[in-house]
Amino acid sequence: MSVDSITILFSGSLDNFKNDNFDLQKSSIVHNQLELISEPIIISADTSAFGFELVLPRTLPSSVNSKLFKLNYILTAHILFNDSSKLTRELPVRVYNTHLSPHHETHQFHYKNSGTVLDLLDWEIQFPSRLFNLGDNANFKFNLKSKKGVIASIVTVKLLQKTLTYQNSSGVNRNSEDDELRSINQVISQDSFYTENKRSERTLNISLPISEKSSTIPTIDTQDFAVSHRIHIQIQFDYTELKTYNTKITNLAIPIGIASDLSKFKGSELLPNYNNLTSNSKYLAANELLPIYSRV
Repeated sequence: MSVDSITILFSGSLDNFKNDNFDLQKSSIVHNQLELISEPIIISADTSAFGFELVLPRTLPSSVNSKLFKLNYILTAHILFNDSSKLTRELPVRVYNTHLSPHHETHQFHYKNSGTVLDLLDWEIQFPSRLFNLGDNANFKFNLKSKKGVIASIVTVKLLQKTLTYQNSSGVNRNSEDDELRSINQVISQDSFYTENKRSERTLNISLPISEKSSTIPTIDTQDFAVSHRIHIQIQFDYTELKTYNTKITNLAIPIGIASDLSKFKGSELLPNYNNLTSNSKYLAANELLPIYSRV
């Protein structure tokens, strides 16, 4: 069997659902190709394998499959035979890129913060780390210390996800209202704590599950879309002032990061680094050409 050429194509597309009627807006994220075989070769009847490396930009976002938008990648092989016939095969692939997680280095360290509310209630929050994997629990401690006559009656804790998609893919002035295509806020998980007695000091050991379902997306910031996460804490406390019973509500927001757990994915066999090889290298398989990378 004679083959004239083999071309490998890597493409990514972003599908935005603009409204409830699923008005779809499709845009291209990446389109890279390499010429694996560029001159006629004879392939035996047995199975033939050709190794290749495809250069991908570090700015390439991870694959996304959510209700708001989908980011899919496809690897395509175009084979041209000597008789001018063609064969095309497509393979969906997933991309995992942790380099686009904002504040990744800051989130992975121990975090502690504290404050006071109306000089009536002191609070302190502690995270061993603010970087969590999908499928894990967001664990942290929340301490409350109330002044005399003050009771923190209800504490509600939520893990929130905010997703933004932009019309302006250049990333310039993208914070304007015209550039924002769609915004959605989701509650990933939540829990509530009720005061059963009038203790002035209380420590809450909080653990919020981070679901691996498709609606949960790792924290990411790109020129096409952004996904952020935060812990939202609402405190309802009751107190007496001048013999009058009062109820106040205060809110706290702590940004966190969520990442894909790459340890769950088995690493594939390492491919050779063709940049260190020449066309006469003894490590280059027979009839295999060095890849030619291009951006189209």
